[in-house]
Amino acid sequence: MSTNACILWNTTAIDDAEFTTNDFVEGWPVSNLQHPQPAKAWKCPTGKGKISILCDETAMITAVAIVGHNLGINSTLTIRGYADDLVTEIYSESFEVIQPIYTPAELLPCNSSPLGYPSNEDLAVLPRTTAVFFLKEPLCQYKYKVEIDNGDEPFHVGRLIMSNHFTPAHNISPGWTDTTGDTSNVEYSLGGQLYSDDRKRKYSFSFAFNYLSRGEVYGPLRKLLYHCGKSRPLVVSLVPDDPLIRQQTSLYCTLKSSVSIVHTRDDQSSANFIAEEYL
Repeated sequence: MSTNACILWNTTAIDDAEFTTNDFVEGWPVSNLQHPQPAKAWKCPTGKGKISILCDETAMITAVAIVGHNLGINSTLTIRGYADDLVTEIYSESFEVIQPIYTPAELLPCNSSPLGYPSNEDLAVLPRTTAVFFLKEPLCQYKYKVEIDNGDEPFHVGRLIMSNHFTPAHNISPGWTDTTGDTSNVEYSLGGQLYSDDRKRKYSFSFAFNYLSRGEVYGPLRKLLYHCGKSRPLVVSLVPDDPLIRQQTSLYCTLKSSVSIVHTRDDQSSANFIAEEYL
């Protein structure tokens, strides 16, 4: 597995696919996995859930991410691929959902609203819950199944990303910038009256891929920018090769500005990203 940061996003085939399951809580259907906001989750009433995904066209898959999950220790995710007859299984691989190690303060529950949106106080201690898994070999099929085993405990998952991920030949350089943003507006009138528009603070971050080849810029990077733009979410995995910290350094986000691409030489370019994390 590459040590370089990578980006995952759903293709149109996955966005438009039919998701079905018999395992769901009323009001929390599996179709919620296709909704961009993880708080609108799929809830499984048992510890074992199976999802069938049927695409109108073949979908290339090299990595899978689950966002906004509450899976416990020893939970597993299995991905299965099927032949064109939609019956014959041709691929199966299981992954352990590695739980990151947090300090006691980071384990505080987030009870800010019925849907679980974090308050400003929660943001400082909010663990990330985006787990990323990389397949041993690429798949390009019409039908997939995703099976999650959480023992006997009910669980929920906020979003499912199935992607032909992009890993550049050169890693982000020199690193990434992580910022807590605040767009609140507080001011006083001439008479001393306080006027405030208090808004939720958000995490934003920026990074750059340097030394991109022409093939990387006009291939996967252009596809990513065309498909996602500033409206469709994606996953950035900053340290993909270390399972112990991969979840805490994998960000479910949207691009907050146009990606600027600087062509430094005939065969090399750099791309600068600014993104905002979904919370």
